[in-house]
Amino acid sequence: MLRRCSGGHAKSQESVYFGYYSYALSVALRLVPNREDAREVVNDSFVKIFQLLQEEIPLNFMGWLRTIVVRTAIDRYRSGNHDPSPLHLSEELISSEHSVEFPTNLEAEEIIEALNRLSPTERMVFILFEIEGYRHEEIALMLGIEAGTSRSHLSRSKAELRMYLTKLCHYEKRYG
Repeated sequence: MLRRCSGGHAKSQESVYFGYYSYALSVALRLVPNREDAREVVNDSFVKIFQLLQEEIPLNFMGWLRTIVVRTAIDRYRSGNHDPSPLHLSEELISSEHSVEFPTNLEAEEIIEALNRLSPTERMVFILFEIEGYRHEEIALMLGIEAGTSRSHLSRSKAELRMYLTKLCHYEKRYG
C-alpha cells in the first residue's frame, strides 16, 4: 500500500490516511491545545508524508508517522502566537515532593484538561519529555530554547499539574 502511495495513487493514499488518522490524531492531541488544531496538524502531517513517500518508504511507518506529527506540531507551535512567559510559582512548590494520593480513576478528559491548563511552552516540554521521550537537549533544539530552560519548564509544568490534581483529588474525595 505504501509503495502505491509513493506513486501518488489516490485510493492508496486515502486508505493510509483513514487507516492511520486516529493514531496521528492521538499524537497531535497530546501536543496542541484543542481538537481543531490537532486536526490541522494531522492534515499537514499527511501532506508531508505523501510527499516524503515519493522519496523513500520507511521500515517503521508508525514511528516515522509519529515523528512527522510531533515535528509538525512543533513547527505549528514555533510559528504560532503563544504566551512565552512562565508561570510564577514559588520555588518551594516547584521543588517540593508532597506525597498526595491522586485518584487512580482519572478520565482522559481530566488529564487533557490538566495538560491544557499549562502554558503552551510548558505543555509542549512536558509532553515531549515525559510522553514522547525526548531529552532536554533535543527539546531545546526543537523549540529554540536552552536545555536549562527546558528543564525549568518541565519543573514548572509538574508543579502546576501537581497543584491541579491535588485540588481535583480533594474535590472528588469531598463531593465524589
